[in-house]
Amino acid sequence: MSQLTHISASDVSNLMEQELLKLGLSDHDAALISYMLTDTSLEGTDTHGIRLFPTYINEFVGGRANIKPNIHFMHETPVGGIVDADHANGLVASSWAMEQAIAKAKQNWLGMVVVGNSNHFGAAVNFTKMAAQDDLLGICLTNSDALVSIGDGLEAFLGTNPIAFSAPSKTGLFSADLATSQVSFSKIKQMLAANETIPDSWANIEQTSGSKHLKALQPLGGYKGQALGFLVQIMTALLANMPLDHQLSHLYEAPYDEPRKVSHFFLAINPKMFIGLEQFKHNVSLLAAEAKKVGPDVILPGELESKTKLQRLHTGIPIEPWLWDHIA
Repeated sequence: MSQLTHISASDVSNLMEQELLKLGLSDHDAALISYMLTDTSLEGTDTHGIRLFPTYINEFVGGRANIKPNIHFMHETPVGGIVDADHANGLVASSWAMEQAIAKAKQNWLGMVVVGNSNHFGAAVNFTKMAAQDDLLGICLTNSDALVSIGDGLEAFLGTNPIAFSAPSKTGLFSADLATSQVSFSKIKQMLAANETIPDSWANIEQTSGSKHLKALQPLGGYKGQALGFLVQIMTALLANMPLDHQLSHLYEAPYDEPRKVSHFFLAINPKMFIGLEQFKHNVSLLAAEAKKVGPDVILPGELESKTKLQRLHTGIPIEPWLWDHIA
């Protein structure tokens, strides 16, 4: 299998699902995790797709993530509430939470759910798409282990703390998912491995004994991105009364038998509170069309991901030999 470079989405998803079922996950949870990781890789966001599978397996085996969690509201109102994820896999906890937010938004115009005691949840846009597919606006935030510096500091203090949003339109979904760091952690790791020059505006790099090490990423847009990172932390960790970014253990590092207590925030908004649904969807499509008139180089949120998905549905998902060894 060392020569394998591409495999179909259905084959990858089925292989992961079978491995998760062997660990004792429910049919629903195994299918959900497999589908979301595969779909994320189909869209080209490989760092948050099937490459996470070995780490998620380590979390289940070690006990960091509960195989059969008791996800429940600790406090609930008609428009919101706070959820104890019981250390579930983040994809499982977040799907449950966004479903609750969607149900509340359909009945009471808004649904806001904060989640504590969770784990890494893959790509944030997975959950905002859930809302948009139900003709709602979706917004999602999560805190994460510290990788981003603040001020003139060299050490990491904030997580990459992504923000995602989705809206329905006449022509599909209008979606975006962005970290609050200047570039991704994985990109810097790849550049270090290739011995490429890394701009100071991207990351703080330490050089010792002839080798370079990442100290911290730089925030997106300087102090403005730093403010966004703080916003996400306030809306997640502080509302959930969970650890701050710099107090979280790192996703890819041991111990795998101790909870991480990651926090998330989900918001579903019913546009019919303000405007007719069909008119709103028309307006979103009109906005996209007007933006494309600016020039051929305009790339709308979610456009690259959609193109990559069409391509990979035909060619398969590229998989490195090391990753195939963990899945097959």
